[in-house]
Amino acid sequence: MTITKNLVERLIDIQRETPSVKKEADNPYFKSKYANLNSFIEAIMPLLIKHKVLCLQPMATLPDGTPIIKTILTCETGETIESSMPMAKLTDPQKLGAFVTYCRRYSLQALLLLPAVDDDAESFYDRGGNQAAPSYEAAKPSPAAPASRRKWDGRSSGK
Repeated sequence: MTITKNLVERLIDIQRETPSVKKEADNPYFKSKYANLNSFIEAIMPLLIKHKVLCLQPMATLPDGTPIIKTILTCETGETIESSMPMAKLTDPQKLGAFVTYCRRYSLQALLLLPAVDDDAESFYDRGGNQAAPSYEAAKPSPAAPASRRKWDGRSSGK
């Protein structure tokens, strides 16, 4: 990744000028609205074009075969910034399409620091409370922490 002052200044301008993203998609389970991928693209595309920043979101694979979505921002000087998000290995085309869209939206949101609302993650859970999409190896819970590690309770340790 090569990021220099030129690209940074463009991204700052884009963030400064980005309008609020419209929450137009419905989540019937939560009876709420959320901003889908198209809403984010519609909000930022005119600014990317105005500031001559190209956004790409190709799918790729890691050396171990893990599929990823890359989000790449670049400009005519060749400067780039990119982010990669691992994806679950799914065989159901409908779930795969939904998951790709989900990964693209969150990767785009993270890279451009856009407001996030997590109302559509419901599509990855069945009504029986079981997770429908397989979890990542890295996302599996780790064994219980040793007793010497205490969870921080938000209060100062006094040190």
